[in-house]
Amino acid sequence: MKKKELLVITGAGQGIGAYLAEKLSKKYFILLISKSKNCKKKSDTINQSNPLASDYLILDLENKIDFSLFQNKINFKSFSNIHLIFCAGYIENFSTKTNIDEWKKVFNINLFSHLEIFNFFIEPLKRIKKEKNIIFLSGGGAANPFPTFPAYSASKAAIVRTVENLSIQYENYGFNIFAIAPGAIETKMLEKVLEQTEVGTKTSKSEVCDFIKYYLENNSKSLNGKLIHIRDNKDKIFNNIDENYLKLRRIE
Repeated sequence: MKKKELLVITGAGQGIGAYLAEKLSKKYFILLISKSKNCKKKSDTINQSNPLASDYLILDLENKIDFSLFQNKINFKSFSNIHLIFCAGYIENFSTKTNIDEWKKVFNINLFSHLEIFNFFIEPLKRIKKEKNIIFLSGGGAANPFPTFPAYSASKAAIVRTVENLSIQYENYGFNIFAIAPGAIETKMLEKVLEQTEVGTKTSKSEVCDFIKYYLENNSKSLNGKLIHIRDNKDKIFNNIDENYLKLRRIE
């Protein structure tokens, strides 16, 4: 029997994470990760129509992760490849003051928890002699100020620079590490944002899914270390030779 590829998705209890889990489960084995029991419900739904296509982990990414739970769920020898998609995100409650506790929560969930998960998978990923994708969701003020939600914006900018650094560190192991700006998607988080401010480009979950699906199935090496909007022109990405293209840079 042909081995499936493993797709690990955080934030898979709702929103774009849950949507990706369901839509991509026909080809990949999905490990859904979320702090809510919704990821179990979503996994059960997936397995009803596509038996043994998914499993789940209920984890609060704000706190220290118990990686023995991963070891109990994953037999690395069962999979031909592994990809990571980090969708989990938290946006702080609006305030006119700097709430340090909220900033810590934002960074723990949006950045640090995902780095911990990435670290857990580094050695298994190195052993796989294929191209692997590690995808972070950025946007949300990463490339432009977002003063209404400064902690969220700062965490997304940190993700982009982290992607740049990791892409260089692991470029010799077939890791394609990149960030995507998905645009404003209809989620509970967007509802929270719209209570305080307007947003730019609106996109659908299906657009985000189609973009990710394309680069999971095609060579994504040209995206390594970059921040890409899902509506960026693919030909321009492939053919651009500027090493600073789609990177965070000071412009003089």
